This record gives sequence, structure tokens and C-alpha cells, in this order.
Amino acid sequence: EWFAWSHGPTEGDLKLTLRKSMDTTQYHYEIGATANSPMFSKDSKFMAIKLAAKDAEAKAARKANKPAYDKLMLLDLSNQKKVTFERVRNFSFSNDNTAWVAIQFMPLEGAPRDPNAAKGTDLVLYNLNTQKSFNLGNVTEFSFNKSGDLLAYIIDANGQNGNGIFIRDMKTGIISALD
Repeated sequence: EWFAWSHGPTEGDLKLTLRKSMDTTQYHYEIGATANSPMFSKDSKFMAIKLAAKDAEAKAARKANKPAYDKLMLLDLSNQKKVTFERVRNFSFSNDNTAWVAIQFMPLEGAPRDPNAAKGTDLVLYNLNTQKSFNLGNVTEFSFNKSGDLLAYIIDANGQNGNGIFIRDMKTGIISALD
């Protein structure tokens, strides 16, 4: 029902144009200095895209030797209502079950970086219908199954407390440890 493309100068800030495929309805959004591909929920009700830092912010961060973090814009396509999440590493819609989006965040700036340090960060499960969220801490990897009713994830925490592989039933919220 929708398609989108990014456009703009070779150096500078880009825009995303979102267009309905059956008519001429169009929307425009600023997406920062780097083009990221938008993702649409399976039912075409939501779009999500990582927003890069603006060109001036990215240059200032490089000059100060600091990271520039991506944001996630989650857009309800029925009314163009936006929700934005800061410091996003990764995200995924819940495949055939279109009720959820999983959003993984970047580690905190003071987090240990040595090879033996825990690699897990917060993962928020955001319900697209109720706008309620559920936080899972210390997640390194995650994936929904094809039907979207199960989420598998790996925990890597400081001191190895609670580390393992887990499955969350997205309908009931019951979490089972696999290992």
C-alpha cells in the first residue's frame, strides 16, 4: 500500500518521501545524513526507519571523537502519528503477528568495552496497538519466528547472572529458558 525513497545531496541531510501506492498522497520526513531503508509492518499499518544524525551533528561528533547515535521513528500510517526512540542499535517487526516491534538500544557510554565484558543491552518490546512497552535487559541477539508469536533472545549480563537463551510467548508473555 505504501512505498518510500530517500533523496537529497551527496553531502548533507536527506529526506524520505513516503507515498501511498493507490493515489498521490505523499509525506516527507527528514532522516539525517545517512540513508537507511524503511521497514513496513506486514499489514502495512506501520513504518519504521532509523534516523541518522544530521550532517552538522555527525561532523561535530566526529570532531569531538564522540559517537553519533541513530534514532528510530515509528510511524502509524493511518494518521501519521510518530513515536521516536533514542540511541537505537537495531529493530524488527514481529513478522506475521503485526502487534509488536522489538527495539534494541546502544550500550551506555560508560559501559565496559573489554573483550570479556557483557555485550547485552536493553531490548524494548513495543506493542503497536496499545502503545505499551516491555523491557528485557542485557539482550545481545533476538529474532521473531515467522508467525511472530514467539521471540527468541540471548542474555549476556555482567557477571553472567541470568545468561542464557530464552523464548517469550508474545501472546501470554510467558518466558521459558532454553539454556
